Amino acid sequence: MTQNPSKPLPGPHRLLLLFSTLNADKAPSAASFAQRLTLMTIFATDLQKTLQTPSYASTHPQNIPIDIGVTKAPYYTDKAAAIASTAEGKHWYPNSPAQIHLIGFDTLTRFFAPKYYSSFDPPLSALEPYFAAGHGLRATLRPGDDFGSLEEQRGFVRNLAEGGLEA
Repeated sequence: MTQNPSKPLPGPHRLLLLFSTLNADKAPSAASFAQRLTLMTIFATDLQKTLQTPSYASTHPQNIPIDIGVTKAPYYTDKAAAIASTAEGKHWYPNSPAQIHLIGFDTLTRFFAPKYYSSFDPPLSALEPYFAAGHGLRATLRPGDDFGSLEEQRGFVRNLAEGGLEA
């Protein structure tokens, strides 16, 4: 997990919006796959326009390509491995670049839930290749009572940063 979100990552950069058709434990959303891909395309177009605005371009001079991908992999560890090992992944993302996965707080808690890695001993050792490859997470907090207060969510992140799940 990135401890300093303001620290710049070395370039060149490329952004992959990855749509997973399978989720570890969520039912598919109300939006159809075609609608979700359309929404991702609209988001990519909007993001590309933002990246090209003078205020952004003056501090970030390079053009950042945005890709849209589809996977059946439900776990981020599997998604990262697929990007690094498939022919398409090696073509578009040579030299095994670091991946930063943008997730919500609810997904962060699932990412570190041992139940998803029961075939490993200890379970969270399954995450070692992900972090050893230099990959990281950026998680957004979720306001509202469904995921605890913002302070409880920050406490969960602090506990992770302090090694609370090392055992």
